[in-house]
Amino acid sequence: MDLLNEYEFESLPYIDKEYDNPIVADLVHATIASEMRTFVPNEKIYLAHLPFPDIKNKFIKDEISRRMKTSNKPTSSLDISRYSVTSPLNTALDKDPHTWRQAITNAKAQYMNQLNRSMNAEIYNESAIPIWLEYNKYLENINNQIVNQINNKKRKINDIINTRINKQK
Repeated sequence: MDLLNEYEFESLPYIDKEYDNPIVADLVHATIASEMRTFVPNEKIYLAHLPFPDIKNKFIKDEISRRMKTSNKPTSSLDISRYSVTSPLNTALDKDPHTWRQAITNAKAQYMNQLNRSMNAEIYNESAIPIWLEYNKYLENINNQIVNQINNKKRKINDIINTRINKQK
């Protein structure tokens, strides 16, 4: 596998002007390729020996600590058994009226849940598009206001420049 073609390397346009030179670019690619050939991670987490960075943002710090606590636990699959509708027919309890009542109650609850979900989908389809269009109009108005402010500032700057040029003549 050619690691140089797998990753795209770019340069900063105003700082790395020498990177535009093909000789320098080839030298950089050769250096990167030689470093990548010598890098063989010997552990799954090859940065574990390094100290953890000091993170200032509370939300990111909380999320990282939460993930660190749960990273050793295997993720369980989604339990969908509560959504199933089963009947006690052909079971040991098929003659028990209480079991049948529980099955009917569960079936009603599942039906109501599906009905609620379909109603929510209908409401979303009816109202989400107009709300989104209204929000887009709001954003366009803000954008137009900002563009007008920028144009006014540019006009004032040009007036000042023209006034100074005229004073120098």
